[in-house]
Amino acid sequence: MLAVKQLQLQHGARTLARGLTFEVKAGERWALLGPNGCGKSTLLATLAGVRPSLPECIVLQGKPLSHWTWRELACLRSLSLQTEHDVFSLPAIQRVLAVRQPWAAGLGWESEQDWQSALHWLNVFDLASQAQQDILTLSGGERQRLALAAAFAQGSPLMLFDEPTAHLDPPHASAFFQELQRHTEVAAVIALHDMHQALRHCTHALLFQGEQVLCGSVQKILTQESLEKAFSHPFIELGHDGKRVFLPQ
Repeated sequence: MLAVKQLQLQHGARTLARGLTFEVKAGERWALLGPNGCGKSTLLATLAGVRPSLPECIVLQGKPLSHWTWRELACLRSLSLQTEHDVFSLPAIQRVLAVRQPWAAGLGWESEQDWQSALHWLNVFDLASQAQQDILTLSGGERQRLALAAAFAQGSPLMLFDEPTAHLDPPHASAFFQELQRHTEVAAVIALHDMHQALRHCTHALLFQGEQVLCGSVQKILTQESLEKAFSHPFIELGHDGKRVFLPQ
């Protein structure tokens, strides 16, 4: 689905990561973990193609990212931002329908399939009753769920998320990960702060340790030693019901 080869991640004059190399396959869920400012959001934007990179560094479905048109990219990958600023009044369902535009034909009118997809994902994230509600009147958690509904409605095989569960209550956070697990044809890269969500719901992890980034299976990458090095803080590892739990000291 996605191949990253020797990527150097920059933010201004600052180097966030060197020689970053990994592959994301369908059905995999990659967690991006690390301290604030380490480069998680920058990496997501780079993978989406909205930040520059060398043409050979990022390959999407066997083709360099820069060789796809913007319309093609919109059909192949979605990007859900950490914070979205809604400026104009708009019914919630129209916010979801907007992401279906790359698939529209002719004059660009939405099809019955687009409407059904929008209604389906609003229902999945418990927003069916707010389909006609002005998005500016939604709560922070409702806006976050609306953004997730739109991301899934876009129908892209590669989904990129920046802190998708930050404003969600536990049931809706679980629903988000359950949907990802259910859609095994989709690959996801997810910036998270909760390492336990990564341990429970993700298959792989990228852990930022300064300019070095550890890549691999969640169970291999997330250890007490690796987390202490990444966050420069001591952790205690505990076992509970067959699961590992890391508590900051």
